[in-house]
Amino acid sequence: MASKKERKNKKNGAVDQSVAADSQSVNQNVNSETEQNIMAPVTNALPTRTIAKIPQVILDAIAAGHISHDIEQVTIRAAKSPTNRDETRDFDRLRALDVEGLAIMCNGKIEPALDKPDGKDTRTEAEAALGVCDHFNYGHVLYVRASIRQDLVNALLGPEKNIEKLVKVNMDGGMYDTREEARAAVVARLKKQGKLDPTYDTPDYRGPSMAAMTAEEGEEVEA
Repeated sequence: MASKKERKNKKNGAVDQSVAADSQSVNQNVNSETEQNIMAPVTNALPTRTIAKIPQVILDAIAAGHISHDIEQVTIRAAKSPTNRDETRDFDRLRALDVEGLAIMCNGKIEPALDKPDGKDTRTEAEAALGVCDHFNYGHVLYVRASIRQDLVNALLGPEKNIEKLVKVNMDGGMYDTREEARAAVVARLKKQGKLDPTYDTPDYRGPSMAAMTAEEGEEVEA
């Protein structure tokens, strides 16, 4: 006949096995649910309102999370409007969210369109169609040109205009007690970043000065 101690050990062993079995079952269920969540396709809500009819292939891509949809506005200000009033028009703004979305928005074409030949255009419709590369290159060159243009304007006008803008931002933010402190900090920071001639604000500086600036005080310089 088993002793009291043996019966107690046997009971504890049975409890341990039951707990282990329950733990294993829970882990299996969690792993199964996790795997199902990882493998489940992403589904996004379709737009409830559109300005124009959107092709089904685009709607499918929106639902799959490859493209996003918003409604935005184009505005013509009164000064440039034939009606002398601000005029707006809504449009469907589509944004590619991944490479697949890019391809879908360009009808599956990645490579750029063939250059238009001199004289008669003998390209096929597919050869003349814009691809993903065309749209990327167009946006990229606009970004680069804008940056270079602004750098050129700043170089021609001299650095003082940019310094004054940064000083105003710092003073408005309460970062310094006096304008002189703010200006000294801005100049030192720009020099450290390599965006300002190291000799600026010294007798050795030979770059453009305030006297060389053609823009009037407060005038905006277009990029």
